[in-house]
Amino acid sequence: MSINNIYTGVRSTGSGGRGYSYGVQATHQLAAMFIILGASLLSGALTGLFLRLKFWRQLDDEAHYSDAEFFEIPEDFERVTATARE
Repeated sequence: MSINNIYTGVRSTGSGGRGYSYGVQATHQLAAMFIILGASLLSGALTGLFLRLKFWRQLDDEAHYSDAEFFEIPEDFERVTATARE
């Protein structure tokens, strides 16, 4: 069994097969990887800039870990903060 039976699009060296050589295929895959990496970095940067806009009701630095602004807890709620180990 030849590798060309598995990857039929790769050109065989001796049989004049169709498709790309291994080097050309590797170059295309490397180029595609860099294109995807560039597109993901660009879309991530645009998303970050979009989320920094002022109309998103951003939190102050002191309120980053406080959920009080987003949750309404009844005043008679009993809070258990510690657990006992036996």
